[in-house]
Amino acid sequence: MNVLRVLVSVALGLMFVWAGVSKIAQGKEWSIASTPFSTGRTYIDAAVKWALPWCEVVLGALLIAQVALVVTGVAACVLLGGFTVRIIQLLRRGERPACRCFGAVSRAPLSMNHVWRNVVFLILSVLVVVAA
Repeated sequence: MNVLRVLVSVALGLMFVWAGVSKIAQGKEWSIASTPFSTGRTYIDAAVKWALPWCEVVLGALLIAQVALVVTGVAACVLLGGFTVRIIQLLRRGERPACRCFGAVSRAPLSMNHVWRNVVFLILSVLVVVAA
């Protein structure tokens, strides 16, 4: 179980680091306003735009380094769960904004593929918690 825990947490950590770094690398081009997570309030969107990528990078680094795996695994579950719920809400309303989950790499409109991808990531994060 130890090897599985390491492999799963490193894979999940790399995904979070990739997501965060890809947003940071875009600089001003990455805008929360064009994502599913825009609140429509400039000051909140500005805070999310700054904080989200750094949270992803830190969470990913902690998962890779095997630090506090129960806490980091739960944090991954919460973050991915929130993303997934929001995507489902938008899809149910017929809205399909660009994903932008991985910065410039992901510009496809939201679809159920995004939900299923997140379900896989959620399963991995649950495995991290269970195996910790």
